Amino acid sequence: MLFISYEFLVYFLGPVIGLSFCLACLDDRLSFWFIVGASLFFYAHWYWPHLSLLSGSIIINFWLAKKIQTIEGKLKRSTLMFAVMFNLINKRYKVPEDFFDADHMNFAGANFHTELFLDKFWE
Repeated sequence: MLFISYEFLVYFLGPVIGLSFCLACLDDRLSFWFIVGASLFFYAHWYWPHLSLLSGSIIINFWLAKKIQTIEGKLKRSTLMFAVMFNLINKRYKVPEDFFDADHMNFAGANFHTELFLDKFWE
């Protein structure tokens, strides 16, 4: 199930938005944790081994954001640069190599040429 598919819109996004609004009427925190759980379920449904990578990334980003809020000066800027670099490097391992193949990227008659871009990006 991809973000651009009808299955995502009808069977996942619609019910998640509806349930999150209903849960928000009861408790905002309950709605928040429901959305977090639904997001993790969506990514686990796509490729479950990346769930640990995503969970670790969420925890590290939360910790870095808390650190950035509490420190001052040049250390704050260095921590922010470290966080950005961590996320850019982490993105390399989240995208499977076959994600950008013709079946995924050739939708709606569009022909995307990603081979040259990806070869230069991954080097």
